[in-house]
Amino acid sequence: MPSVVGAAYTNNTQNTTGTVNYAIDRARNVLVTQGRPVRSTVPNDTAVSPNTGRLFTVGSLGVSTTNENLGFDIATSGSTNTGFVSLSTIGSSARLFTIDLSSGALSGGARIGSGQTITGLAIVP
Repeated sequence: MPSVVGAAYTNNTQNTTGTVNYAIDRARNVLVTQGRPVRSTVPNDTAVSPNTGRLFTVGSLGVSTTNENLGFDIATSGSTNTGFVSLSTIGSSARLFTIDLSSGALSGGARIGSGQTITGLAIVP
């Protein structure tokens, strides 16, 4: 059973016509999309609306999260979307990672805070 604990949109800027809703599934430690855009590599493919609630696995985070308290946001600069996630892994305090939106893989992992639980993350455009 999925356990979605954080979500963020790509292209979260004014006058954007296309966006993708990404989320973190804590139960499986994976990045997912809620709905999905048309896949250009699949003939006659159609988009699936995020409103359906259907989750599509992107890939493994590469770590196990310790709880549902995490922050997730996506920064958009021009046509580039960069995902950021703050979470606690087993045996560590909160850390800030970048997340590869095409694979789900986390990188970085700089410690943030002084042992506090981080429950949100917002990127100012």
